[in-house]
Amino acid sequence: MLLLVQKGAVMERTRINPSLLIGLGGQGQKSLVEIRRRLEATYGCVPPQIKLMALEDLAALRDSLAAEAEKAKKSGDEQREQAFQRDVEAVTEFQTTLQDQS
Repeated sequence: MLLLVQKGAVMERTRINPSLLIGLGGQGQKSLVEIRRRLEATYGCVPPQIKLMALEDLAALRDSLAAEAEKAKKSGDEQREQAFQRDVEAVTEFQTTLQDQS
């Protein structure tokens, strides 16, 4: 697939092969965020032929979200803290549902 990319005042055709990028764990997810940022800076969006997938252990995800909520609390950012707390609750509820089904 060809993608038109604006470089200065010139539109270039860029060939991008279909790709699936998989990030494992917290560091993998951080890498995907950086890749997404760079794609958006280069192309204005993530090209549709590129898919990003992060895989995380639910317990690690919950712990990571709880740590972010604690950081937000210490910085006095109540809105962000509440958002992270809602995410922690959602992951915990999902874990409980999975355990009940097994």
